[in-house]
Amino acid sequence: MNSLTGSISDSIRYLYSNTDDSDRSEREPILLKSKKPKCYENVLTFRDTELVQPGILQRAISVSDAPPDRFYIAVLVAFFSGLTGMFPLSFFVVANDYWMYKFRDPMQETYDLNNKTYLQKTFVSMLSICTAFPSVISVFLSARLGHKIELRSRLLMALAVWSITFLFITAFVFIDTDSWQTVFFGLTMTVCSITSFFHPFYAMANLVYLSKFPVFYLKLNMFGSAVSGLLSTMLQIISLAVGRNSTQTALIYFGCGTLVIIFTLFLMYVKKYSPTVEYYLDKRKAKNATYTLQEYWQVARQMWFIIVLCIINGGTVNMGHPNITNLVVSEGYTGTGENLWYDKYFVVVATYLLYDIFQIFGRFFMKPIITQENALYFIGIALLRSIFLTPLLLFCNAQPRNHLPVLFPHDYQYMIILAVFSFSLSVFLVLGYVSLPHIMQDKAEQGYLILMSVSLITATVSSPLSPVYVNLL
Repeated sequence: MNSLTGSISDSIRYLYSNTDDSDRSEREPILLKSKKPKCYENVLTFRDTELVQPGILQRAISVSDAPPDRFYIAVLVAFFSGLTGMFPLSFFVVANDYWMYKFRDPMQETYDLNNKTYLQKTFVSMLSICTAFPSVISVFLSARLGHKIELRSRLLMALAVWSITFLFITAFVFIDTDSWQTVFFGLTMTVCSITSFFHPFYAMANLVYLSKFPVFYLKLNMFGSAVSGLLSTMLQIISLAVGRNSTQTALIYFGCGTLVIIFTLFLMYVKKYSPTVEYYLDKRKAKNATYTLQEYWQVARQMWFIIVLCIINGGTVNMGHPNITNLVVSEGYTGTGENLWYDKYFVVVATYLLYDIFQIFGRFFMKPIITQENALYFIGIALLRSIFLTPLLLFCNAQPRNHLPVLFPHDYQYMIILAVFSFSLSVFLVLGYVSLPHIMQDKAEQGYLILMSVSLITATVSSPLSPVYVNLL
């Protein structure tokens, strides 16, 4: 689900930054660098030859008239708003060591990855269910009522709620929950559901906010979104290296995550004092476009093959990552902690870090090459990928298991399969999104709104299958 929403948000940012008709008279074909640049803002030039469509996505913005960005507030807000937008979705999942410790057999001091309890085994699969449904509800409520709440207030509200939920989870690091693990499990799911509910709420408001800024800030925002999962993983690795036990590791990890959220909240509050931010917010007034159901249906019929690709790729994600991959155990695991790689770092590095790296790497191949003529070929390849590649993760060394055999017991086999899975998923998702403007032309905005709804509905419908995949093992 993170990959779906992240790719859609990135793509919509390209679109929303180019649909304001109020400044068309100020556009130029191509802006070259200023001969006497003062700072990065005065030399902004942009023309994405892969995404540009005449009359839709072609835009060149001069920012020479913008006041200096003192203390880089506009830059920091653009980056951290993208980073924080995807941060809560991945942060809780990556804390694998903490959840394994919290939901271990309470009669034991440590946990055994080869003999997980029911709560340990089903944590990620249940998390995917609890976070999927609130997201869909939030999308429809945001579309219906979001415009009634001031833009800055929406962003501050979401960040404030996330700050509270992160502080709440951090506080439970100090509390012994061994005697009421089931209650704590349900409480954690509730907190994650609340966090997930505010994600579309925040994402839509952030898109409107970014649509008022030049492309330079949009690129910063997209970069922040891309490294969000990577930051979560790196924080977990550092926490594991510094912490002496699971409790200390969790305290460092959740403490750092809470600081990131609170710092973004602080930036979102003080941005009103930035002349640069106020300049762009005052210059471009948002226009709320409304469309009828008949218009959406006509657009959906034209882009049916993009929708099919989204369903094929998004509907099978839970069969692999992180639902199954978080259960994979290294072939050299001993459970004694004597070998740092096998016992401590394998899951976070071989599963989460590797996946995030190839997700980012796959974005470099996002070219709008899908057309109505070749769409069936891409659909066929996507089907083959989902049928033959994704199920391979079920046959890696995911533990515990009672039914399926382990066909790929070695660590290198698992890492190769996961790398190919992550890279191909990233490529297919992004290819569809960046090709959409070329296919839909002036109806690309409706197309992206449809894709956002389809992706979230697909994730919601397929999420109940997550425990089924785990039980197949």
